[in-house]
Amino acid sequence: MAKAKSAEEILEALQALVAETGPEVSLQKFARRTGISIFLIYDRWESWTKLRLAAGLTRRAKVPLHYTDDELMRELNAVCHHFNRYPTVAEFNRQSARSWQTLEDRFVSKKLIFKKYREWLKKHGRREQVRPAARRGLAAAAAGRADAGQEAVTEG
Repeated sequence: MAKAKSAEEILEALQALVAETGPEVSLQKFARRTGISIFLIYDRWESWTKLRLAAGLTRRAKVPLHYTDDELMRELNAVCHHFNRYPTVAEFNRQSARSWQTLEDRFVSKKLIFKKYREWLKKHGRREQVRPAARRGLAAAAAGRADAGQEAVTEG
């Protein structure tokens, strides 16, 4: 059984995540990325706000009202690289600070999202290399369908 984190260890984990991702860290994102439970955060700090203030942050993370296409593609790219393939909708929602629905609202469908992603990679001088994944979607991947959602993605 893992040792419970102290208040100081939780504070250090928040500071490390802020250094990596910037100050727009929500409680849910912090818990998801660090594996520290929300219960433990409240047990050690009484509130998320107290922990944020101790880390030198504002009371609440500012949420952008509008994301640019580039911001959405960078987020998709980060998730693709985390899984080393196109993520499923559920995987994207678990790993990303954005919602898959935000991508669909902007780009309409999964097929068009991945089409836009390939264009974004090309525009930024990155190469996409697609390989069949070890799980489901092999037939679609073998057929070269970008909307299969289960292909491996690498940059060169």
